[in-house]
Amino acid sequence: VSGNLPLKLVNNLGGENLKCYIAGTDSDGKVVFLGSDASLIYPSSGGSAEPVPIADPIAITMPAQGETFEITIPIAFSSGRVYFSEGDLSFYMVATGNGGEGLVQPSINNAADPSVDLNWGFVELTREGRQSPGGRWSRRRRCPGRLRRSPRPG
Repeated sequence: VSGNLPLKLVNNLGGENLKCYIAGTDSDGKVVFLGSDASLIYPSSGGSAEPVPIADPIAITMPAQGETFEITIPIAFSSGRVYFSEGDLSFYMVATGNGGEGLVQPSINNAADPSVDLNWGFVELTREGRQSPGGRWSRRRRCPGRLRRSPRPG
């Protein structure tokens, strides 16, 4: 299945400094992010067995509340996620030991994660030919207690 999956992302959250991150695995099994101009960004750990922060420009700044941001994913991909956050999420790359690279994603269960106190969540998205006749599949998942317009404690 070819790529070219158009997305319309609407900011229904408001908030300040709302960011979006679009990540997945390409047809070669490599981690890829989509830049705000729909460019493909392939982060690397440089072979490090310790997680290395992704320094590439992977954050997409969302428009004001009620406005829409349109972007097209230009490739087929799997294990995709579209993250939304109030503030900058921290992502890392690490060598997997088999010559590959792995993505270390934000975690609400790790108190040491730099993103743990941010308001964030994600949806899962895959663009292949197996899930449906149209080749698209998505599932909404939300981190518990996140991405709600409610007062934060403290």
